[in-house]
Amino acid sequence: MNKLVFGVLGLLLVVTLWYVATERKRLEAEIS
Repeated sequence: MNKLVFGVLGLLLVVTLWYVATERKRLEAEIS
């Protein structure tokens, strides 16, 4: 697998996880 492709996929995964985590915190703050 190309290192560039692997790097882009890894970065996309990190951004997705960060987005999900921040959205979850924001929703919990709105509920409570």
